[in-house]
Amino acid sequence: MRFFIFLAAAFALSACKQNVELPSLISPYRIDIQQGNVVTQEMVSKLKVGMTRSQVRFVLGSPLVTDMFHSDRWDYVYTMQKQGKPEERRRLTVIFDGDKLATLEGDVVLSDKALEPPPAPKSPPTITISTEPKPTPKEEAAKAAAAKAEAAKVEAAKAAAAKAEAAKEEAAKAEAAKAEAARAAAAKAEAAKAEAAKAKAEAAKAEAAKADATKAEAAKATAAKAEAGKAEAAKADAAKADAAKADASKAEAEKAEAAPAEAEAGKADAAKADAAKADATKAEAEKAEAAPAETATTDAAKADAAKADTAKTDAAKADATKADPAKADAAAADAKKDPPTRGTFGRMLDKIGF
Repeated sequence: MRFFIFLAAAFALSACKQNVELPSLISPYRIDIQQGNVVTQEMVSKLKVGMTRSQVRFVLGSPLVTDMFHSDRWDYVYTMQKQGKPEERRRLTVIFDGDKLATLEGDVVLSDKALEPPPAPKSPPTITISTEPKPTPKEEAAKAAAAKAEAAKVEAAKAAAAKAEAAKEEAAKAEAAKAEAARAAAAKAEAAKAEAAKAKAEAAKAEAAKADATKAEAAKATAAKAEAGKAEAAKADAAKADAAKADASKAEAEKAEAAPAEAEAGKADAAKADAAKADATKAEAEKAEAAPAETATTDAAKADAAKADTAKTDAAKADATKADPAKADAAAADAKKDPPTRGTFGRMLDKIGF
């Protein structure tokens, strides 16, 4: 009773989920699934190179896959899935040359006999009748000797060819050994160069590291000196600032003490300036009053000088007339044409309108 209950429960679980693993005794039955073209080695063995497409189709059947762009290729695909066994797959590709079978590709191949072309038809036997006389024993012996000599020549040629081939092989081996030795030497040289380059690079790195360390130490020392200089400069600036503050305080105190005296001196200077301005104003007024008198005196002197010049000119003309009447007449004519000027002083008086 318990067995039937367990069996019913197992079937119920298998109905809920298909992938449930059940014991082998109660596993569900699965039919064999066969798809595609069934192609066996026996069927392939019947194929021969040069068979037509219709003959191949008769032996293998119609292909499962045909490509319209590759009409010279037929593909036969076969799959077989059995319960408890892995899936079996086979693929066979038939390639034609025109309408004739050329070759096969895939899991099954043509046999060696199938790859050979079909034998040519045998021709019927022919009977020939010789009309030549039968050779004598001596001729038979001569022919045999000639055949032996020919065979000996062939053997000698074969031996010479074999020796030449052996020599060629030895030479090829020697060349290969030389090439291998050259390659090994080149590889060693390259390795040595690489090692030397590596050593140089390591040395250069070490030197660069030393130089960097030296530069770093120098930079640190320079920075320390700069910091110390900055600190000293800051101290000196602070001292200068303190001294300047003290001087400013002292100057302010002195200025505060001297302010009353400076104020008194400023008042005295202002009083002096006012007195000087009053004196200058008075002098300007006196000068303005004296200017008309000086101008009148100057004009009188100028008039007296003009009169004296005129009298001198008239006297000179009278004397000249008395001395030379002809010149006097000419001068009188010239005077009529262009009256004589009054002289330099007279022209000056004319200009000022006197």
